[in-house]
Amino acid sequence: MNKQNSRNRRGLKAKALIRKSGRLRLVVYRSGLHIYSQISQIEALGDRILVACSSNDKELRSSLNDKCKVDQAKLVGELLGKRAVEKGIKQ
Repeated sequence: MNKQNSRNRRGLKAKALIRKSGRLRLVVYRSGLHIYSQISQIEALGDRILVACSSNDKELRSSLNDKCKVDQAKLVGELLGKRAVEKGIKQ
């Protein structure tokens, strides 16, 4: 078993536990330039994205030019939290 297979197996196990609990899932992807995050709900036909945010959004783009990645992640998290509360997501 190689590293990629192990990573996929762990990811599927975590996703199965979340599916059983019925909770929403926070997905974060960090590329070389940007940070992407979304809150998804697991359904029978696939995941449904409820709220999404990234460092490439128009609301954040102008204020992130001179920030480091840690500061960008904080601002993206705050914006994702605000959008989630607006949609009625509290957990």
